[in-house]
This record gives sequence, C-alpha cells and structure tokens, in this order.
Amino acid sequence: MMDKDELKNLQRDFERYFRMFENDGRSSCLRRYYLCPQYKALIYYRLCRICRLPALRTLLHWNYRRHALRSGLELGCPVGGGLIVPHWGSIKLNAVRIGCDAYILHNVTVGDDFSTGMPTLGDNIFIGTGSTVAGCITIGDNVAIAAMSYVNKDVPSNTMVAGIPAKPVRDIDAAYIHQMTGY
Repeated sequence: MMDKDELKNLQRDFERYFRMFENDGRSSCLRRYYLCPQYKALIYYRLCRICRLPALRTLLHWNYRRHALRSGLELGCPVGGGLIVPHWGSIKLNAVRIGCDAYILHNVTVGDDFSTGMPTLGDNIFIGTGSTVAGCITIGDNVAIAAMSYVNKDVPSNTMVAGIPAKPVRDIDAAYIHQMTGY
C-alpha cells in the first residue's frame, strides 16, 4: 500500500529539477540528482513516507537519517512536491506543512519557537541563506524571504520580506520567484 500524494510529490521533485537540465538525457539527470547528498536524503524521506511495509520502511528511514546527517537536510514535516535545495548544509524544516515548489538555500531553520507553535508555509516560496522562520505563523504563496532574515510574524502572499525582524520590502509575483531562482 502506498501514499499516492507522496509518489506525486517525488515525481514533481524530479520534474522540477530536470527542467534545469532539459537538454541532458534522463539518465544523466537522474545520476546528477542522485549524486547530490541533499537529494539522496529527500528521496529516502519520500520513499519512507510512501512505504507501508515495516521492515522496508525501517531500512528506508535508516538511509534517510544517514543521508540527512551527511547533507544537513532534516525534514520533520509534510513537504510538497518540487522542493529544490541547491546547496546542502544545515537545513532544518519542521513546520505544520510546506507547500509545493519551495526553493530553500543552506543554513535555514524553519520550526517551533517553543511557545506558540510551528509555522505553515505556502506554495512557491523562496527562503534565502541563513534565514529563520519561527512560531505559529502563516507564510503565504509566492513569498521570498531574503537572506539572513528572521520571520516571526505572518507574511501575506505575493510579498518579499527582509530584515531582523522581517518586514515587507516589495510586492512580487510567481514570475519574480521563477526568474530569481531559474526554476
């Protein structure tokens, strides 16, 4: 028995990553994807969530933890498909949910502030290097969080925020995020 949503998320991860290398062959893209430590952790995370056989799930979880320790990518919440993590190193994601098409750089922490709860992140978000998103807040769709920002208040959709604490800088749209990330 498998979770069809997680299988679709895994497929969406591949499709979004392959868009960047559409001129290369499919096997070359798969090899490149699997050789990145952060994507190995993501694959095993998704497969572990898909699998319902206890023995196989334990093996997949063990592989996920092994690659999570190597790459620094720790996933503790449901993550939508299309996740791009171009750099590996100390990425902690622990939220109520993270939507589809997230682009997250290294040294990012998303999680509990130990008093109010965990955040909820929407679709098509960008989180810059060294940023922290903490507390029971909601980050809307099409949001860009600038590098080294601390977000502890709700962020409406179609907004770029920056600073400590993060404040709205400008209005943006999905095309702006796609142009900025190349995905």
